[in-house]
Amino acid sequence: MEHKNVDDTFYKFFLQRNFTLEEIRKFDFSDGINRGDVVLVKKIRPEELKVGDVIVFNSPNGKIIHRVISIENGSVTTKGDANPSPLGFEQHISAQQIIGKAYLRIPYLGYPRILLLMLLGV
Repeated sequence: MEHKNVDDTFYKFFLQRNFTLEEIRKFDFSDGINRGDVVLVKKIRPEELKVGDVIVFNSPNGKIIHRVISIENGSVTTKGDANPSPLGFEQHISAQQIIGKAYLRIPYLGYPRILLLMLLGV
C-alpha cells in the first residue's frame, strides 16, 4: 500500500464512487503504508468494518494488508491503493479470513528486520 503516484488509482477509484476528496483524506492511512513501516492490527468484528478501513486477511498468497472497497452480504472486497482494481483473491473475503484492522503505523521501525534479513540472504 505504498503511495507513490497513486492519484490515478487510489483517489480516482474512490472519486468515481462518489466519495469526496475530504472523505477520502479522512480514511485511515490515506497517506499510505511504506516499506519499513510497522503496522499494528487489532481484531474487529466484521459488522464493524466500513469502506476505507485497512485490513489484514489471509489469502492463498499469505497475509495481505489492503483497503476495504465494498462490503456485501457478509463478505468484503479489498484493493491495494496502487492497484487499479481488485485482484481475484481480494474479492469475497469471508469473516474467517480477516485477521484484523490496521490501527497504527510506526514509520521505519521495520527497517532493522529488513536489513537483517538482507544480510542473512533471506
